[in-house]
Amino acid sequence: MTFEADFTVSSIIDTEEPIITIGDIDKGLIIYPDHAIMHTANLKVDNAQNVAWAENKRIHLVVSVSFGEEYSYVRIYINGVLDREFEYNP
Repeated sequence: MTFEADFTVSSIIDTEEPIITIGDIDKGLIIYPDHAIMHTANLKVDNAQNVAWAENKRIHLVVSVSFGEEYSYVRIYINGVLDREFEYNP
């Protein structure tokens, strides 16, 4: 499963309020104006599962989730560069 978005953020007023949520706060992708967090069912460590970006820059965000029998992987790319990778039990 892959989520892909291309965007620019400017004039940020509130960094605490999500602008896009896919799933819910406990499990899924939560996008804020200046960062994103990907929570899984059994892994919720914000500083190990997040990526951040700068204001007034074009951002190409790709979140790729691959499912396996024993372990699954989440890979988060910013502008084509792998920024975060972690595994979790499905």
